[in-house]
Amino acid sequence: MTVPKKIGVIRFSSIGDIVLTMPAVHELKRLYPNSAIHFITKESFEPLVKYDPAIAKVHTLVADQPLSVLVEELRGEQFELLVDLHDNIRSRSLCSQLSVPIKRYKKGRLRRLLYLWLKKRESVIPLWKRYTGAFTANTVVPDFSVTLPKETRVKAAQRLGDSPTLVIAPGSTWATKEWPLEKYRELGALLAHYSFPVAVIGGDKDRAVQEALALSLGDRLIPLAGTLSIAESAAVVAKAALLLTVDTGMMHIGSAFDRPMIVLFGSTVQEFGFFPSSTRATVIERPVPCRPCSPTGKKSCPKNHFRCMNEILPADIATAIATYF
Repeated sequence: MTVPKKIGVIRFSSIGDIVLTMPAVHELKRLYPNSAIHFITKESFEPLVKYDPAIAKVHTLVADQPLSVLVEELRGEQFELLVDLHDNIRSRSLCSQLSVPIKRYKKGRLRRLLYLWLKKRESVIPLWKRYTGAFTANTVVPDFSVTLPKETRVKAAQRLGDSPTLVIAPGSTWATKEWPLEKYRELGALLAHYSFPVAVIGGDKDRAVQEALALSLGDRLIPLAGTLSIAESAAVVAKAALLLTVDTGMMHIGSAFDRPMIVLFGSTVQEFGFFPSSTRATVIERPVPCRPCSPTGKKSCPKNHFRCMNEILPADIATAIATYF
């Protein structure tokens, strides 16, 4: 293949998946150093990629705007190669309208179904490797780095202060990925015996976790949930002495910044390829027979017992946290 002058990389969402595309972006730049790499994503995720030195330009799908608007914008760029790292109806429609050579990653839908139906456990192919496999068969050393503006990182440092801080990212789009609220209340009571500050990040719904922890932690609790942008949350994670999170985007942000992590896994499993890439991550999960029940998570436990998360005990988490402080 001739060297493409301009390459478009497509991944519309979400936080974790976009972070996992970074090794592919950086490998493309290594293979084609003189090519201009453009990233195509949803407007809300632009801050995760716009400052990356490997990316020349970001094109965004604006909420409530038809795909045709983005298509017209991309036609003007005259790409010589598209790398589709989403492989959904929207990304395929976009590619079909641009008439450009396409490289597309293999989503492995059949393997996912086997995990769900048969609980068939096989060797894991990390998602980042499937992404790079769309255009190269060579083994690469993955570069997960995420670049944030200096002022954002300075503000994060100011929010956390000088003391080593436990940062908790409790939220997920899916309820079966989240540790129950009462568990955080119990955890707060156990952490009251220590002196390190605790920050909570996430959306408005994660304020409930803040309130549960504040009952025991008082002024040691730094309440940031519902107040930060995606980039600001990422910058706080980058400054964490330890990150406590679930299987969600902030877990991958933590890996990108090589932070020590404790990760709680509920309804999802390693075989879907979304485990943290960092060797500094401690994953806590329970061998419940009904796991996994979904590759992405569900709104509620299909068995109505939620053992996968309920059997992860606050005392075990507090003991694990204490080893870092």
